[in-house]
Amino acid sequence: MNLKKVLSVLAVTATISAPVVGSAWAATPTVDATARATTAAHAVIGEKTGLVFNESSFKVVKKVLQRGDVIPRHHHPGDTVLFTVVKGQMNVCINGKENYEVVPGKMLKFNGQNYIQAVAAADSIVFVTLIENK
Repeated sequence: MNLKKVLSVLAVTATISAPVVGSAWAATPTVDATARATTAAHAVIGEKTGLVFNESSFKVVKKVLQRGDVIPRHHHPGDTVLFTVVKGQMNVCINGKENYEVVPGKMLKFNGQNYIQAVAAADSIVFVTLIENK
């Protein structure tokens, strides 16, 4: 793909910062997820927390937690849940009896009929993906 085509693709979905150093070209796309998440083919999630994508068959929620913060007991009937820690450590309890330590590089998948409660064991960033069961 040539540079002109890359620029046109990025310009549609992102704000471009493109410093030119010698012959190297670098772009750092940034997207306001609230404005473009449902319309852009590609999006970069920035500092926004809460609901960052709300598509027809899935939602993505970003949680930023401090050590000791609690995600209260709840469930997501009708969804498959992917609980992904990208920073920190979360202690997750499913249905009050199954305990999991979730750290970066690991993902917890479960049926949303189950109840989840979680505690941040360290300052953490978590993405929760809710996939509608068909």
